[in-house]
Amino acid sequence: MRVVVDTNVFVSGLINPRGAPGAVDAVIEGRITPVFSSETLAELQDVLARPRLQRFLRKRPSTTSPLSQRGARGDFGRDRSHREIIDGRSLSRAAIRPEALLARLDLIADLVTPGTVAEHIRDPKDAPFVALATTRPAPDLIVTGDSDFERDR
Repeated sequence: MRVVVDTNVFVSGLINPRGAPGAVDAVIEGRITPVFSSETLAELQDVLARPRLQRFLRKRPSTTSPLSQRGARGDFGRDRSHREIIDGRSLSRAAIRPEALLARLDLIADLVTPGTVAEHIRDPKDAPFVALATTRPAPDLIVTGDSDFERDR
């Protein structure tokens, strides 16, 4: 399943595993193929590198999971089982590090070139995510906490 996941959903899942871990879990477990443009991936990388976010992430309990210790491309691959990747623990309880999420995305994400969005978008920051819906094949789902996406248009 090809899914566009808004940056705020990934960040929420990393900060508070009880809040929105589903998207992070699904990516790490390989249940979804996240769809990014270079712009949306750069936004996620930028947000995950922010010092304020790093302070939140340092407050979480550490884990011995390979995901917390590895971040370089290729440290874990598609062929490893969920158990090998997270030491048999649910990702919603593991302290996933941003580097591990980005490394996994580097391996499995579908990087596409979106079209332009002709329709007026209330929040211009949403435009890159809306544009991803115009790609072919179209993503199956857009996952976001943004209330602008809930309104009928």
